[in-house]
Formats: sequence, C-alpha cells, structure tokens
Amino acid sequence: MEFTFDNIIIICSLLLFVSLLASRSVKLGVPFLVVFLAVGMLIGTESIGGIKITNINLMRNFSAIALSFILFSGGLDTKLDDVRPILLPGFILSTLGVLLTCVAIGLFAHWTFDMPIIQAMLLGAIVSSTDVASAFNILRSRKLALKGRLRPILEFESGCSAPVSYFLTIVLIGIAQTTEVSFQAIISQFLQQIALGAIVGFAAGFLMQHIFNWIHFDYDGLYSVLMIAMILAIIGITDILGGNAFLAVYASACTLGNRHFVRKRSLTKQMNGLAWLMQIALLICMGMLIKPSACVDNYILGVSLALVLIFVARPLTIFICL
Repeated sequence: MEFTFDNIIIICSLLLFVSLLASRSVKLGVPFLVVFLAVGMLIGTESIGGIKITNINLMRNFSAIALSFILFSGGLDTKLDDVRPILLPGFILSTLGVLLTCVAIGLFAHWTFDMPIIQAMLLGAIVSSTDVASAFNILRSRKLALKGRLRPILEFESGCSAPVSYFLTIVLIGIAQTTEVSFQAIISQFLQQIALGAIVGFAAGFLMQHIFNWIHFDYDGLYSVLMIAMILAIIGITDILGGNAFLAVYASACTLGNRHFVRKRSLTKQMNGLAWLMQIALLICMGMLIKPSACVDNYILGVSLALVLIFVARPLTIFICL
C-alpha cells in the first residue's frame, strides 16, 4: 500500500477503533497493555501491516511527550492528604527501590546469561520502574479496594519512579559509551535533575493555578488548549534548565490538582481522555517496534527476567525498603 495522507488518517482511525474494542478484553482478565501492544505488533514490519518505523528520534520524543501527559493526568487526581503520610516509603521505593531492582535484574542477567555487566545493568534500569500508565489505569478504572496506605503508595511510587529509571538508563548508556566514569559527576547530575525538576514542577503548579483563575476565555475549549500549552512549556523549560521533565510535570499536576482553579472538573476529565489517547498511541507505537523474530530468539531470556522481576527482585526490594 502507498502511504498517502488519506491512507494514514484511515489507518490511524482504524487502529484507535480496534484498540478501543480490544480494550473490552480487560474485563476478561487480559491487561490492556498487552492488547494495545498486540495491535501494534500486528501492523509492524514483520506482521500483517508491514509498517516500519525508521525515525527513532521522533519516536523517542513522542514517547517522552506522551508519558508526560499520562503523568500529568495521574498527578491531577493525586490527593496530597493521602500522599503526606506515605511520602517517606514512597520516596524510598521510587529511588532506592528502583536502584535495587536494577541491580538485582542486572546481576541475574550477568550471572545467568553471561551478559556484559554494563549491558545487564542497562537492561535492569529499563525495567526497574513501575509502568505508570498501567498502574494508574488499574488502580482507578477498576476501583480496587486496597487496604490502608497501599493504594497511595503505589500511585506515588509509580509516578516518581519513572524519572529515576530514566536517569539510570541515561547514565548507564553514557558509561557504556566511554571508559571514564566520574561517580561524583553522576551523583551531582542526579541531584540536579531531581531538585530542578521538583522546583520547576511545584512553581509551575502554583503559576498555572493563578493563570487559570486570572485569565478569562469566552470559549470553554480554550482552557484545555491553555493547559496543553503549559504542560509543553514545563517540559521544554525543565529540559533547558537541566532538570527532569517527568518529575516536573508530575509535581506540577499534583500541586495544581490540590488547589482550586476554574473549570477544574471538566479539565481533569479532558486530561484523562487525552492521557488515554496518549497511552493507546504510545503502546501501539511500542508494539510496532517489537520484532516477533527477535522475541522468539530471546524468549528464554525475556521470560526468565520477567519471572525473576515479578517473583524475586520486586518483592525482595520492597521487603528491604519497607
């Protein structure tokens, strides 16, 4: 098929429609994450669709923006009254917990499959954080009656672990590409990213509240456009300053969501719908990047790492941290 603009529009609409229908399988116990990934794999380069993604940089940038909107939507629904009692355990899990998970998976891959240590640790860093899209979706769409502080800890950890995992991945890629490693520089960069991300995020949340309460639009739809513009501005400004954009976006959403501003309920619902769109698009694109032949060649490694992550690394890490 020749991919004209009209064809692309039709394909995108069909993908969204099929994904929405397939998401009904969640009631049967099939995770929506798997459903959307499967749809992406079906249209990938080695499957029915035969679509090949060649611009990886564009995909990376889109993924970062999509994850930012997902984090922002989750942050808007986060209640600080629920978060305050679990700040310490949540912070420990999203920092030390991610690091310990990375080390556990890395050492297992190194010792069991004789993988180079840096490559093994890089693999561990990539899978060390909680998938924020899945966590927010499961906790809120199914309305699970989790006891005590478990739910707010899970929400806080899933929202804050992504920046730490992202930083670990970048650091390990840098180590793999050079022989000179300055741990002092690594710690300094980590503290800088976390501090600047938090400062920009909290400041942006207060500023967004004042802007929404000050500005007046004749059309309600413009408020959602303004919110999208401010989210993109937070991402860009934080990156320029050298902070972690994911943390900044999540912190700004938590700050804004716990303060009063005009059109709060409608904007929260609109952001939830936009986050769903970003989740679907992100997972489909990830599925398109998966090569079934590579999965077949590495299924023993993949399944082994998954089992160790679920039944050993994660439980052991949480037991140590808490």
